Formats: sequence, C-alpha cells, structure tokens
Amino acid sequence: MLNRLKFKIAGYTFIFATLVAVLVFLFLGYLLPNKELQKINSKIEEKIVCDNNFCDTDKFWNDWDFMKELSEFKYYIITSDGFLITSERIKSENFPLDTVNLEKNFQYSEIESLITPIEDKWRLFSKSFEEKKIKILVGWLEKSNVLLAETPSNKFIDSALKKAADKISERVILKKGRHEIENIESKVDGFLITNNEGRILNYEGSLPVYLSDFSKNINLIKNKKFYLDSEKEIYFISTKLAKNYWIVIAKDIGKIYTLFIFLFFWEIIIVLLSCFFIPNLIIRRKSYFDFDIAKKKGENQNIEFKEGVQFEEFLRNIVAFSNGGLSGSRGGMIFIGVSDNGEIVGINFHSKKEKARFNQKLRDLIKKHINPPVSVNIEFRNESGKEIIQIYVSPGIEREYTLDGKTWIRLNDSVEIANSEERKVIRDRFEKGESIK
Repeated sequence: MLNRLKFKIAGYTFIFATLVAVLVFLFLGYLLPNKELQKINSKIEEKIVCDNNFCDTDKFWNDWDFMKELSEFKYYIITSDGFLITSERIKSENFPLDTVNLEKNFQYSEIESLITPIEDKWRLFSKSFEEKKIKILVGWLEKSNVLLAETPSNKFIDSALKKAADKISERVILKKGRHEIENIESKVDGFLITNNEGRILNYEGSLPVYLSDFSKNINLIKNKKFYLDSEKEIYFISTKLAKNYWIVIAKDIGKIYTLFIFLFFWEIIIVLLSCFFIPNLIIRRKSYFDFDIAKKKGENQNIEFKEGVQFEEFLRNIVAFSNGGLSGSRGGMIFIGVSDNGEIVGINFHSKKEKARFNQKLRDLIKKHINPPVSVNIEFRNESGKEIIQIYVSPGIEREYTLDGKTWIRLNDSVEIANSEERKVIRDRFEKGESIK
C-alpha cells in the first residue's frame, strides 16, 4: 500500500505528466497542423481567383504536384453563395458542410444543362426515390477547362443519365431508418445521393452542388478547431475567407482511442517510474558518502564503520538506517574494512567470485529477514591501497522496517531495538516528513 509520500509523488507526477501530454498535443495537434494548413491555404488562394460571378480554377486543376499534396487532407472550397467548387469530404453524419440545398440541386426532373461558377457545363438529371427516402442527382460533363475536348450530350446520354439514377438507387438500402450504400459503379461523370433532409450520403465527381444554410454552417465551422468524424478520427480544422470564396481544410491527427490509450500508458509509466525512483532522490541528501568526509565525521547517525564481515550486524544497521531514529534523517552508509576510529584495515577478497558470493549472500539475507524490502547499493572500493566495502542504505520509504519482526533504530552511532513508544515516534516522524528531509 502506498504511503503518504508515494501518494503525493503519484499525484504531482500525474499532474505533471498530464500537462506534458497536453503541451505535446498542442504542439503536434495544433501548432504544427495550423502552420501546415496556413501554407496550403495560401497556395489555394494563389491558384483560385473568384469574382462575383465566376471562379478561375485553371491553375488549381493543372498543378498536379499540388493536387497530390492536397490529397493528404480533407477540404471544402466553397463560393460565398454556397457553391461547392471542390471537396474531399470528412466522413461524418453531422458535419455542417454536408447538407445540400434541396431546391437548387434537385430541380432537374427534366434533363437540363447548367453552366457552373467555375465555367463547367453539365447536363443534369435528378430524381426522388420516396420508398428509400433518398434523392439522386446525376450529371454528364459536357465542357470543362480540364477536358481536352468538349463532350456534348445527346439523346443517348440523356437516356443513360435516367438509367444511371435508377441503377444507383438500387445500391442504396434503407435498413432500420439508416441508409447503407453498396459499391457503386457508374458511367456518369458524377452523382450525388442525399436523404430527404439534404444530408449527403455519397458524392462522387465534381458534380455541381450548392450547400444549404451556408452562412450559418460556415460560422459553425469557423468556431471549431477540432472535429471528430464518424470513424473516430480527430481532425484539426482551418477555415479561411479568401476573395469571394471560403477554404475549409482539415488534417487527420489520429484516432481518438489511440490518443486515449497513449495518454493512459504515458500516465501509468511516468507515475510508476516516479514512485520507484523519485522517493530516494528527493529524500536523501547525498547518494553516496565520500570516505574522507565520513572519516572526519566519524560514526554518527548516518555512518557506521565495521572492521570485518559480520552479516548479523550489517542487517541490524541496514534496518536501523532504513527506519532512522528519534532525530535526524533516514538512510546511511556502512563502511566495511574500517576500524571504529576510521582507520582502514581492508577486506581481503582473493577473486571476483568471492566478491560476488558476498554480494549475493547479503542480498539473500536482506530478502529473507527484512520486511518490507529495503534498497541497498553494495560497492567494492580501493582506499589507500586497501579494499573496503561500502553499503549504501537508501532512506526507507515505508513507515517501519523490521528484522525478523524486531524494529531496529539508529541512536547516534549505535543501534537498538525500539520499544512501542519509540516505534510510534519514528512512524509519526515519517508521516510528518521529519525523518526524510
């Protein structure tokens, strides 16, 4: 169970990790996309010029490199009166710019020709299918700046348009109030399928389309920076009014559940690492005591000298350093191969295997006899030509440590078994943070 210190560290780290995640998201999901979309907007403005009646889009359609670059985004380019110049739609059931003007778009029950604001000439036919609650508009492109030659319509094309509308309707299924659209293969140059309210269900080609309530809906988009589509993709949206037309462009920044999963694991990893590493870093004054400094200070609350290998004494001192005492702080250093007055006598190890056996034996004894587990660092060092062992005992981050059920504490330069009152004192000092300053 986490003690008070760990709870504090976990809380502060959670806040810190969340702030970092938010800053990273703002940088990767806002600042960078915003800068990127501003460049795209500027390029579009260079390539499309509109007056009050027509738009010159030649440079736009004939710049293949830019079209390839633009294909990485979702976009809507719309005249001020709601004519959709071109788009690569966001897949959504409620995106504000996916509702068309029923009166303007479905007035072609008799086949007619239309010259659009970008000076394309279309042959159009529209039909309602009430049993499926849909409307379909199909078109044949007779003339366009991107066509090498005109393709004027005739009675065969007009007949094909009517048949195409019927065939397209067959690919739409109304099931429990929702429309499902199967794969559509059509020989017409463009088609539009909407429900009876004008919501776009499918739209292919550059068929001339006028959007509904455009002024109202563009204002809704202007106030959005992020949008979640029907497939749970998050888009960063940039909206700009150019001369006589609007540019709405969106960059996909990832699925929302991916971002949540990343945030969850980021928080968990950072909190766990902080609870594991930070306590020792913030509660100890110094990771390792320099022997020269320790020699000058002599044995005290945090320093112990031992001439020889005495595992039982080591365990008592380890528990005592972990608990601290009635005053002073927790943690300390045991120097082995040093007399009580600080003179180096050394420890003789004849091989690395002997050192490894010593290390392993001490750790096994700690694991077996001390509860809760303590953190120690064992280091073999050469001082004045003689080998000594330094055992650094980290300040305990639990309320109380015991050796075979007994609580040992540090009193100046000695260790003693704590009585009930002394045990209460060290627990209280730890809870108040007095023993870990």
